Amino acid sequence: MRYEEQPPIQDFWDKATAVLVSVTFVFGWLWLVGVLGYQVWYWLQEGEWLPLSFRLALEFIGLDVPAPVEIEGWVGLSRLLEWAINLPMSVMVGLAVFAVAVLVNWMVRR
Repeated sequence: MRYEEQPPIQDFWDKATAVLVSVTFVFGWLWLVGVLGYQVWYWLQEGEWLPLSFRLALEFIGLDVPAPVEIEGWVGLSRLLEWAINLPMSVMVGLAVFAVAVLVNWMVRR
């Protein structure tokens, strides 16, 4: 079935998904620019770099992440999660938003 021949409801959901993914992607870029801009502004003002980890972003949205992350019986996964949570916020929020956009797109298109 060609794109022009899709039923109206399927066409609507395709367009809605595209808009949602685009808005999410733009939000991720704005977050990246905002966090990096704040860090540069702070550095210019104070003369020292302000490290902002992804853990702070998770705490900001209300998720209580234990330090260190320990999953019983999953030592390697625990280390991987701890490493990811301690990465810079500007990188991880962008990646997380991108992952959510891809997931939403995949869920709607299957």
